[in-house]
Amino acid sequence: MRGNPLKAYVSDEQFQLLWENGFLNERAIRDYYIRQKFSKLKEATRPKEIIDQLITEKIIVPNDRQSLTVKMAEGKLQTSDWKLAIE
Repeated sequence: MRGNPLKAYVSDEQFQLLWENGFLNERAIRDYYIRQKFSKLKEATRPKEIIDQLITEKIIVPNDRQSLTVKMAEGKLQTSDWKLAIE
């Protein structure tokens, strides 16, 4: 995971300490990051472009790209619709 996606809640140093000691759940943090990113971009960006951006950033790997775009546009996206990219 790149950087601290929880900057609004914990400092970089606190995040790093919690991460190193296993107190943070990677899947939950990525889901939070994806939801926040989509919420920020959905007003000015088409869902397909948001999906492309998340794939480019290697945050997600879609099971089915077309289905993922449709579900995101309808607000019915579930975590089972993609795999987390492994870094």
